[in-house]
Amino acid sequence: MKKKILIIENSLYVTGALTAVLSTTDRLKDRFDFYYVIPSKSHIGNIIEKSGYKVYKIPFTEINKSPSLLLYIPKLFLNARRILKIMKRNRIDMLHVNDIFNMVGCVVKKMNPGIKLVNHVRLLKDSYISPLYPFFCKQLKKYADYIICVSKAVQKDVGDTAKSIVIYDVPVINEKYPIVHKNTDMSIKILYLGNYLPGKGQTFGLEAFKEFQKQFPNSSIKFVGASDTVQSAKFKQQLIESSAGYTNIEFASKTSDVEYEMKQHDVVLNLSLSESFSFVCLEAMLFGVPLIAADSGGPSEITDYGTKALLVPKNDAQAACNALVSFANDINFYRDRALASKKWAEQKFNSQSNINLMTKIYNI
Repeated sequence: MKKKILIIENSLYVTGALTAVLSTTDRLKDRFDFYYVIPSKSHIGNIIEKSGYKVYKIPFTEINKSPSLLLYIPKLFLNARRILKIMKRNRIDMLHVNDIFNMVGCVVKKMNPGIKLVNHVRLLKDSYISPLYPFFCKQLKKYADYIICVSKAVQKDVGDTAKSIVIYDVPVINEKYPIVHKNTDMSIKILYLGNYLPGKGQTFGLEAFKEFQKQFPNSSIKFVGASDTVQSAKFKQQLIESSAGYTNIEFASKTSDVEYEMKQHDVVLNLSLSESFSFVCLEAMLFGVPLIAADSGGPSEITDYGTKALLVPKNDAQAACNALVSFANDINFYRDRALASKKWAEQKFNSQSNINLMTKIYNI
């Protein structure tokens, strides 16, 4: 009989965290039965159900930068009881929480110590509500059976514990397109892929491009990403307004074909302020497209600390501009290095190895 795993996923919209955990469960559903619990206000239920999973909705209370603990704590225990009922009804063997800031798994474990608890950590300590990060890590070390860290940077922030293990989020790559190399007039085509959020660094990307365009006026930049929330839509509009008076700047919606977008451009730019890992950076490496990324956690590991791609300090538009200039002045070198780095990334970030690790954890 298959073991039954209950996934708690906090995303309201499609995120990297959701994409990663869905990719894992899709590849393992022949060996395990998976169920999902998501927030009542989430918009991802249909996506998960289309993959063939039973979905439950619970009114999770999100901790924000000014948390109302008077509301949060009672709901936490109430939701833990709801989770326990779902687990009993479906004879669940293991609880897998896909978020460090949702403590419901720890409360469930406290109520029923016999339950196996796995907790994913996908954020660095300087993300989100950083003052509470050490407290949450302390609870995970006490209650979780395994703490899955998506990078060594995350593992370092979580701190010393025998319970932690690094398992990278590795996409399944089935390449369909060749890389397009068309620029003969130094019209460098830059892609900035990421949801429209201040933490994703588009502001620095835009400022870097404005400076870069002074030397390479025929160049262009395309921003691609989702703007599903009021906050992200507002941020996208601010970027559009900041680009007024400049040419060859495009702001596009989220793409369903990342490989095509990347291979239509000369270089991928990613200047996130804090990245526990980075699907964008890894996909650029695996597709053999030159990459310029900020030294913000996960991208450092993905680029072998700057030996496989251009790594620049975070919060530094001028450094990003300088990197773009270096790329433009020796484009063939960076293209060749990207192709060599592709082979290295395919070996280091092997999806089957990660699936094997997840299988081992689910079988504890």
